[in-house]
Amino acid sequence: MFLLPRQLARQPRLYHASLLYVVAQQQTSLQGPGAASCCGQQHSLLEGSLGTPAASCHRSMSSLNPDNVAKLSASFNALPHNLRHERPPLVPLDMEQTFLGRVALKVLMFNDSKNQHIIHGQQLYDAIKEQVDDFALQRAFGLDPKIFYSTFTLLSVHVWLIVNRLCHNPDRETRFFVQRFYNQFQHDVERRIYEAGVMVGVSKWTKKLETVFYNSGQEFDLILARESNDTFENVILRKFFGGDTSKRVHAQLIAKYLLYEHECLKITDKEDIMKGHIQFSRFPFKQYRSSSPSCRAQQAAALHEAGRTSS
Repeated sequence: MFLLPRQLARQPRLYHASLLYVVAQQQTSLQGPGAASCCGQQHSLLEGSLGTPAASCHRSMSSLNPDNVAKLSASFNALPHNLRHERPPLVPLDMEQTFLGRVALKVLMFNDSKNQHIIHGQQLYDAIKEQVDDFALQRAFGLDPKIFYSTFTLLSVHVWLIVNRLCHNPDRETRFFVQRFYNQFQHDVERRIYEAGVMVGVSKWTKKLETVFYNSGQEFDLILARESNDTFENVILRKFFGGDTSKRVHAQLIAKYLLYEHECLKITDKEDIMKGHIQFSRFPFKQYRSSSPSCRAQQAAALHEAGRTSS
């Protein structure tokens, strides 16, 4: 079906693909055939990871031994810091300097305020995926990245952090932005359900997961407002780990991380958040990042095996 420019601009993925195609054509005509491959790399960066978490390497090693837990817990006691992180522009800076570039921006309504909110909402959610799909983050919290619910837990707490930060006395534009940002979360969760191999009853699962997110968010809000005697640790254990007391340490670490990031977001400018120019804390998980060839090889082999099995 043919889409009018306004309709096209309201669909972020199709919008990005169309805009980046124009950029590729422009760069090819101005710089030669090699520019198209560069634009392809930019496309993958803008779209972000498709969200398939890498399989854990060194699976025989426990990431929740007492020493690691103590170090990670201590890192969350550090002073909060500004999470501002400059992201690359969605279009080349010199695009407005060419006729074709100006036409593309006008036709695709790039500078329309609502479209800007939609695009920045996707960019903000990409920042969450960047953090959640980090192999080191999964290892630090002792979660298995091949299990869907592990990833859903981390996605949920990050989305709640953003919604909580932006929804204090929100104006009309903020409400619009938050809704579009939340839509990105819903679409991503649905996609991950399919990737987990579920083909029947997906809508039922998405509704159940949405209820889990909504109820846990409400309880988090009550705790922050001092209207509940519950704790973040207990809510996470109950809502995301089914009350399994053997996961108490996992819930405790996630709760400490959640509170730390909450304080960091409080001192991060709202405008930077709504433009997606943030990066969640990386330094606490440095010890869990391994760049060794053996680790990368094991991750690649696991991904290959997962792809072969699913096909």
